[in-house]
Amino acid sequence: MPPSSLVLPDAFVHLFDWPFARCEAELDALAAEGFTGLQVSPPQRSIDNPVWWGRYQPLDHTVLEGPLGNEADLRRLIQAAHARGLKVLVDVVLNHMAGGPHAKTLNYPRFGPEHFRPRAPIDYNDLVSIREGWLVGLPDLDTRHPHVRAEARRYLELLIDCGADGFRFDAVKHMEPEYFDAVLAGLPPDLFLYGEYIQQPGHREVMQDFLRTMALMDFPLHQSLTEALGPEGEWAPLDALAADELALPAGRSVAFVTNHDLELEQYGGFALPADGWSLAHAYTTLRLDRVPLVWMDHRHEPVLRAAMRLRGIAARHGGWETLHVSRQLLVWRCRAQRALVVFNAAPSPRHLEPAWLAGLPGWHDAVTGEDGHAVPPRQPGLFLRA
Repeated sequence: MPPSSLVLPDAFVHLFDWPFARCEAELDALAAEGFTGLQVSPPQRSIDNPVWWGRYQPLDHTVLEGPLGNEADLRRLIQAAHARGLKVLVDVVLNHMAGGPHAKTLNYPRFGPEHFRPRAPIDYNDLVSIREGWLVGLPDLDTRHPHVRAEARRYLELLIDCGADGFRFDAVKHMEPEYFDAVLAGLPPDLFLYGEYIQQPGHREVMQDFLRTMALMDFPLHQSLTEALGPEGEWAPLDALAADELALPAGRSVAFVTNHDLELEQYGGFALPADGWSLAHAYTTLRLDRVPLVWMDHRHEPVLRAAMRLRGIAARHGGWETLHVSRQLLVWRCRAQRALVVFNAAPSPRHLEPAWLAGLPGWHDAVTGEDGHAVPPRQPGLFLRA
């Protein structure tokens, strides 16, 4: 059987550091490509620096204004997205405040020195230090303080009032799960919430605590893909990933091939083989029990665009069944026999078996639009039936 019968309809594209007006101009194209929504970068007032990392140094969460646009621009974008049936997720930074001169006095429009933890570096072997140290030297908010929690809630409610459909929470590993239990309690149940928790050894149970309130970025899946696409890799463990003790549960995962931190080399250890990106895009997009988040620069790649089409078909027609799995080959077919995918990690071409086609005519290559059965080396074969 395939990894899960759970079908999650959403598929988001990350328009990282795009001004809201530019995002708005892209909405018709996103809808046509099959995406159900987009994610925007942090909109709160931050340091006066146009470089992307400036958005991750907040000054005032009560004011939406900066290089991306102001509150009116964000409201207009969300309204336009909703008119096209698209959702908008907002990246949210709650762990810390801006560095620079403010970090010396710890005086901000809504916070004072009493709202911060003592200055300390982070020891990543110590969970307390991870949660209470200053991430890259930025002032760490005391997320146990009632005022800090109230301000976070005020900010989320402002974004919800603007129409936001959900949030991506930055650096959740550096906050305690009880903080989110309190801050998120009673928010609209249909919000899509997920957090960035970069996996590390010994944190399995800790990650589970955050799953009470949100999904998480699927770093375990990314690592499993990296291993599967390596010289000694196998596809079979991926097909049974839900049973893996390191896997995130179905329905609580945001799958990705790359993200802004990987693209901007903010951390290492998550490098896919250079010839495995197409397979990774197909797999993360076609796992119906995960929500894919597509990096903006990759959404036009032919394999990804074809995978988006197959995802929609499989989601509407009963999901996937596994027809074949071996060391370097994994084959799924839509239960309604409308779509077929061959994950081919071997260094030589693979061909479609007649049994996989169930004797039905009319199959064609969803990537090239042509008829044919050859699957190129180290590429996914994506097929549709007319």
